[in-house]
Amino acid sequence: MELLPVRDLIAAVEQTVSDSALRWVLFSNGTFVILDPALPAEALEDRAREVLALHGPVHPGSGSADFSVAPLARVAGWAVSSQGPGLFTYVHPAELGSGPVTELAVGLLGRDKRALDARDPCVLHVHAPQQGEPPTA
Repeated sequence: MELLPVRDLIAAVEQTVSDSALRWVLFSNGTFVILDPALPAEALEDRAREVLALHGPVHPGSGSADFSVAPLARVAGWAVSSQGPGLFTYVHPAELGSGPVTELAVGLLGRDKRALDARDPCVLHVHAPQQGEPPTA
């Protein structure tokens, strides 16, 4: 699995979250949590870690192992969602290697990346636009 450079991963998630006014936190393996815009900026990282701790670990045979895969329109790749509210994992095509690209392969990789982030929640980026800040393109 090829990892994206940090700046490319941040840029991909910025394109994935279509509303630039939303607040989100990105973890090192591509898992990101979209958070309540009413949360203060200083609380975002802690809240994202809570969501990831609660909904990130994968337990086979439970809802935590379920996922849904959505192809992305604005950037190459997919968003893999889970049962956690606002919890997604970005998967870039280069991460899949040379095997066939199927929804199942993308979903399993996204789920594995989410589990890695749950075990070692290293925050790469906190996107916290100021309230009333004009959106970016």
